[in-house]
Parts: sequence; structure tokens; C-alpha cells
Amino acid sequence: MSKYDPTLIGGAIADEISVPDWKLLGYQAIALPYEPIREVHAAGFALRFEAERYVEYYFWQVLLPLTVVVVMSWSGFWVQRSQVGVRIGVATSSILTLIAHRFVLASLLPRLPYMTRMDYFTVGSTLLVFLALIGVVATSYLGGINRDRTARRLDIWARIMFPVTFLLLLGWFVYGGTAG
Repeated sequence: MSKYDPTLIGGAIADEISVPDWKLLGYQAIALPYEPIREVHAAGFALRFEAERYVEYYFWQVLLPLTVVVVMSWSGFWVQRSQVGVRIGVATSSILTLIAHRFVLASLLPRLPYMTRMDYFTVGSTLLVFLALIGVVATSYLGGINRDRTARRLDIWARIMFPVTFLLLLGWFVYGGTAG
């Protein structure tokens, strides 16, 4: 005799409990009275479980592509200032790629009423890419008004500070505190 009722239509009982995007480490069902209001006491139960996210998925689908876009945005600081179109094109492509990535992320991740650490990381990365765009435009403008020395200093500063800032943000995301 089967342990499932074959007359049930549209459903079945899984052999094990599973939650999408999570690895269940342990679970238990506990008898717990259900009391929707003080006067009503009914039988009930609670399911308690311990779980952890599948990190590999988020690394390959979120973290790595976002990192590539952020690093791509810095390449404008390494292109000669005389190549204004290329510099601004790289910076603009980076911001547009990041916006497209954010739309994809919005369709993959659950909508929550609070900010998660990943949300803070993506917002921080977005700000860095936007600041890189502003930096490239500023150095191009400074080069155009014969302020080459200032533009060169800004390029050198950006080549150092953008990676350092991103590494600090990445370190906070991977190892850091809590958010939300």
C-alpha cells in the first residue's frame, strides 16, 4: 500500500522538507497551542528550522558580475585624457550595464521591506560607478580647459581610491556587520 493517497489531485508530499535557495541544516515540528485571541485555545504546531543560503549561486549571479562592472568603470581613468569619447563611453557603458544588472537582480531577489547587506553592497557599487562617471567627465573637462596637471592628479587619485574603496565595501559585504 502506498503512503500517499492516489485520489488527491494537484498535490503530493515531499520526502524531505526543502526551501528554494536554502540548505536546511535541521528542522523539527513542535506542538504549540494556537491562540488567535485569549479566549480561544486550539491545537497547533510550529515548524522550526535552521538554514543557510546557497552562497555559490549569489557569488556567480550577483557578486562576480557586479564586481566586473565596477572594475570596468575604472578603466576610463587609464585611457588617455585626449580620448574623451572613449573615456566617457566606457563610463557610460558601465553605468548602463549596472542599471541593467540591477533590473535583473530585482527579478531574482525577494522584495523585502528592509535593506539587506546585499542591497547596501549594490547601492554602494552603484554609487562608485556613478562617481567614476563623474570623475571621468571632470578629468575630461579639466583637460579641455588646459588644467592637465589637475586632471592628471585626479586620474592618479581615482586609480588608487576607487579600488581601495571598493575593496573596503567588498570586505564589509563578505565579512562585515549586519544590515537590515
